[in-house]
Amino acid sequence: MRNVNQNTPRNVAREAVQMPPMWTVSFLQAMPGTVAFNRAGAGGHFDAQGLWVTAPTGGPRLDHDPASGAPRGLLMESQSTNLLLWSRDLANTVWSVSGVGIATTTGLDGVAGSASRVTAAVAGGTVMQTVVSASALRAVSAYVKRVTGAGTVEMTVDGGATWTPVTVGAGWGRVSLPSVTLANPAVGFRLGTAGDVVDVDMVQLENAQAPSSAIATTNAAATRVAEMAVANLGQLGFNPLQGTLMVEFELMRLLTVANQAAVAFTNGGSNNMISLAKNASNQLIGEMRKTSAQTSSVVFSSPAVNTVYRMAIAYSENNTGICYNGHMTAHDSVCSIPTVDRLEIGVRGGGTGAQLNGWVRKVMYWPVRQSDAMLSLLTA
Repeated sequence: MRNVNQNTPRNVAREAVQMPPMWTVSFLQAMPGTVAFNRAGAGGHFDAQGLWVTAPTGGPRLDHDPASGAPRGLLMESQSTNLLLWSRDLANTVWSVSGVGIATTTGLDGVAGSASRVTAAVAGGTVMQTVVSASALRAVSAYVKRVTGAGTVEMTVDGGATWTPVTVGAGWGRVSLPSVTLANPAVGFRLGTAGDVVDVDMVQLENAQAPSSAIATTNAAATRVAEMAVANLGQLGFNPLQGTLMVEFELMRLLTVANQAAVAFTNGGSNNMISLAKNASNQLIGEMRKTSAQTSSVVFSSPAVNTVYRMAIAYSENNTGICYNGHMTAHDSVCSIPTVDRLEIGVRGGGTGAQLNGWVRKVMYWPVRQSDAMLSLLTA
């Protein structure tokens, strides 16, 4: 790694003025017309009022924080399935009830009668559903809020062999259990004090390392399919010889997969790309790969979920610099520029299991290799 370019602040500021991005998109307000989005099915997210809404087939999910209504950006996720039935209706007969009463209540979507109200008739009352399924890694989650009382609220994934207390407040909050591998999971709730009342919505069981966004079900398991977002290089004023790519994003969940890509120039495959991503070892990385030759540099270890990161990669032949949050972390002087034909956003390499599983907030592109000092300024 070579030393960071020692431009003075005045020179860096002048460079910023003289070199605005050739192409910039923000996903915090609206879906840019220059980005083509695809998802072969519906998907849920929160709107600016904090209500859970459904984006139709092919509709992007411009998500918001359900508590504050603040925009989070374009939500991009890999495929996942909710195995529980009637995930919003705990009065359905697929749920086994003991010592609790179940009524309807207004749910995450603001619709009366769309969620479930659980009242403990006795201390330790439970409601539970068993799923017949071969052994797999399970992620369990639900949205819960307290209506009355102060007793314990617990969840289980193993039919009550283990109960885990969850923190429940006066407003809707998502609770989850540590992922565990087992067959025939039984997901349920237990209220520790008679008379306590909680509202429950979007109960979810996934074969996954961590919960994805809510997937509503009725009489069958439901799958939210993987998402793609692509921009045409002609719209970017793309330069095949050098450039700078920057992305601002958050991670929803950390997965031990080959990558969780924030943004990437690719040819639709996995062997030619210029990308910014999180790898299977829970490290942010910048990567330039041409056929079998690869340059992969760690930018930062142990990123956190629900934290905004700004990453950039600047490149020309044998001259690549990588930066995150103002910190210049890597430089490579032996790297060849790959041949690419698209910009993939929140995904890379054609999209199979390579989604960010988080939110893309902004993407910027310059058709020149910015200086290392400029990268630090841009990502600070």
